Amino acid sequence: MFQVMIADGDPLMRQALRIMVDRVDGFEVAFEVGNGAKAVELCRENSVDIVFLDVMLPGLLGLEAAEKIVSHKPKTTISIISAYGDFGFAREAMKLNIREYIFKPVQFKMVREVLMSHRQKPANKPNKQLETLLNIVRDRDLKRAFYELKPVAASIRQMAGNDQEKLREILQQFGREMIDTLEAFEPERTSLADLPQLNPALLSSDHSVELWLFQAFDYVLWQKGLQRYPFLEKVYLFIEKRFQENIGLNDIVENCAVSQVHLSRIFRKQFKVSVMEYLHLKKLTLAKAYFTFTDHSASEVAFRLGYNESAYFSKVFKKYERTTVSQYKQQLWGGHGRPEEDFEVNELIASLGGEAV
Repeated sequence: MFQVMIADGDPLMRQALRIMVDRVDGFEVAFEVGNGAKAVELCRENSVDIVFLDVMLPGLLGLEAAEKIVSHKPKTTISIISAYGDFGFAREAMKLNIREYIFKPVQFKMVREVLMSHRQKPANKPNKQLETLLNIVRDRDLKRAFYELKPVAASIRQMAGNDQEKLREILQQFGREMIDTLEAFEPERTSLADLPQLNPALLSSDHSVELWLFQAFDYVLWQKGLQRYPFLEKVYLFIEKRFQENIGLNDIVENCAVSQVHLSRIFRKQFKVSVMEYLHLKKLTLAKAYFTFTDHSASEVAFRLGYNESAYFSKVFKKYERTTVSQYKQQLWGGHGRPEEDFEVNELIASLGGEAV
């Protein structure tokens, strides 16, 4: 979570800026001050990532405060806020390597650009894995995600080592970056809190990280679809509620009052798979969660996911996962058996869209 300071002599301006910053995931206002000297003192004694400084701060002017902050914390991002279009101020700001010179009235779009620009600093993100993930999101190909998220998950886990807090931070960052791909639409409608919760068990293995990434990708893809095609909302709600049952394209068409041809065309355009392929991939992702976190047999999982025959479920699993159920289970824990849980299985399964076990 990036720490933000707001330094402005006007309490109403500080409140407005706080509201804007709070609308952007991954940033929190850690300090609010009304004068420049206090801003310098707090930056010197604390870890502050971003500072919004009013140019006419009482006591110590904004540019003077900025100069002192930069001398102590050169990596801190500083944006100067001013009601004056004076080029002299702007020229001095450029000398200090100030990130932005923002004119009042301050707009949310500008604040968000400053925050996003800070997040995109090379040192703040694992470029290779993130770029692979964002390419998958931009491509909007669910089947590609089903397969290519496996090596991404493994790389992320290796990057974090045994540090679960670091792993959580990386995944939260990846989640924010996926949400940012909605920028062309209405990103403020979706926040990090809308993605599946990062329960401790989801940080426990490459397989579980893969599950979280797929669920997050699926959610963001739906948000893209809903913003492009509002009629999909009924389809989305119906699938979310009923996908663990034995439903097909006809059930969706009849219950959502949509054209089968139109739905099929839009679905393939949005997800790069057919409706039935989507249902299989969604069911199989949850099946892998059941196999990872419970002792359910293939027949039990098949029943939970609406497959009438265990043999058919196993066939579908092998087709898409490219391995049998028994081989998948063997790969999960290296043949050592599933470890004892120190988490609430029902809560975790529910966070991935499943029903209580």
